[in-house]
Amino acid sequence: MENLISPLKKRGARVFIFGSRAMGRHKKFSDVDLLYRESTVIPLHEISRLLSGMEDSSFAYKIDLVRDQELAQSYRENVERAMVEL
Repeated sequence: MENLISPLKKRGARVFIFGSRAMGRHKKFSDVDLLYRESTVIPLHEISRLLSGMEDSSFAYKIDLVRDQELAQSYRENVERAMVEL
C-alpha cells in the first residue's frame, strides 16, 4: 500500500484510510477507502496517473481515492471519526 500512496505523500499530501477496513469490519473483498488532504493543490493529471497506477498494480483490492475537499458534508463526521493516517 505504501508504494501506491507514496506519490501523494511526496507532494505533501496526508493520506488516511477510512471505512470498513479502518474500523476492522471489512469483508474478504471489501474495497479500500482512502482520503487525501493536500498541502498544495496536486494537478488533476497527476491524480489521474496515480489512480491509473493503482488500477494497474497487483494490489488485490479496489481502491476508492477521495480528495478531502470533495468529501460530501453528510459523510464527513463519520469519516473523520474513524479515519487513520497512513
